[in-house]
Amino acid sequence: MLVAFERPAIDWHAVAPEIVLLSVGVFITLLDILFLEKARPYMAALSGLGILATAIPLLTLGIDGTERVLFDGAYVVDNFSLVLKAIFLLAGYVVILLSTNYIVEGDYW
Repeated sequence: MLVAFERPAIDWHAVAPEIVLLSVGVFITLLDILFLEKARPYMAALSGLGILATAIPLLTLGIDGTERVLFDGAYVVDNFSLVLKAIFLLAGYVVILLSTNYIVEGDYW
């Protein structure tokens, strides 16, 4: 008996904040690996811009206001999850601001 695989419907707008944050993290990691000392002064600024870029789809999801449920309820985007994501983005931004001197000095190992 042949069982057909049904591909799940993915709402890309609902997972956009995580995708943007992951993409920025990979980009910054590759930039640090490839350019080492030359890219170090720009890491904090790029990280801050990445946090701001992640906030854009988060804000559009908040303005839209509809609850989104993906993967049979395993991933839910509602007001509570959006507020928590915003709090974690703010915490990440504060960490970036506090760590700028350590990145410039190279004292993080």
